[in-house]
Amino acid sequence: MKHNGTILHNKDGYDVIDCNECGFKHINPIPSNEELDKLYANDFYSKDKPTYFKNNAEEDKDWWKTINDNYYDLFEEHLPEGSKSVIDIGCGPGTFLSHGTKRDWYTVGIEPALDAVNYCTEQNLEVYHSFLDEHTHKILGTYDVVNMRKVLEHIPNPIEFIQNAKSLLKPNGLICVTVPNDYNPLQMMAVEDEQWWVSIPHHINYFSFDSIQKLLENAGFKIIVKEADFPLEFFLLMGDNYVKDSKLGKQCHLKRTKFEETIYNTELRKGLYKSFAENNIGRDIIMIGQLR
Repeated sequence: MKHNGTILHNKDGYDVIDCNECGFKHINPIPSNEELDKLYANDFYSKDKPTYFKNNAEEDKDWWKTINDNYYDLFEEHLPEGSKSVIDIGCGPGTFLSHGTKRDWYTVGIEPALDAVNYCTEQNLEVYHSFLDEHTHKILGTYDVVNMRKVLEHIPNPIEFIQNAKSLLKPNGLICVTVPNDYNPLQMMAVEDEQWWVSIPHHINYFSFDSIQKLLENAGFKIIVKEADFPLEFFLLMGDNYVKDSKLGKQCHLKRTKFEETIYNTELRKGLYKSFAENNIGRDIIMIGQLR
């Protein structure tokens, strides 16, 4: 496919375009499968995120409990009683899977990074060491929920990828997609000279609420949940420039986690985060579609 669209940014020899053919923003040219295989199978955690397991799975475990509880609460709200099977695509260190097992869900993961798979195996989690593609989706079975958190931004062909994920669902099953909310209004207010959210080659695609909704609807899903998470750009607009100061980034993260742990499981949180989505803000987009 030939990709055409308005050029929004140029970095490291790539353009970010608002693609007319795809309906969402992505880099051009798109990296080859061989380049991506090396990046994610070999280098992603050990080289690019060496402290991820410790910081993400261990230090933030209380915060992750509140986050994952929200996901599972939403699934259980929209599924028949007893429908409790989920496959997590790109499961990383298995935090989401581990939490699901504690809530009596049957959980399976698929993950291309071997060090993450080994970490999951040590926790007795069921995880396949592979990419999801036109071959592997045929051997994974079917589930009530397909979950993919921070995955689609890395995929060279999200349209095809969603179709492969769709084949993993039981009738009336749910797909839950979480992606960064890029080029959002708060980012555009805060940006000075550098679009810091453009992360090449890790992030190929850059989604908005509208573009991810259309992607799912075109694949045959009815959108039943549309939420955002905390708009981290609030800190930038209040003068805490975590983009240029990593120490500030840690402080902002701790403030965010404290806030979310405090208001979790309240009607206020539910209404507030839905309101963020309605206004196209929030650092991440959370969208759930039901198979028609």
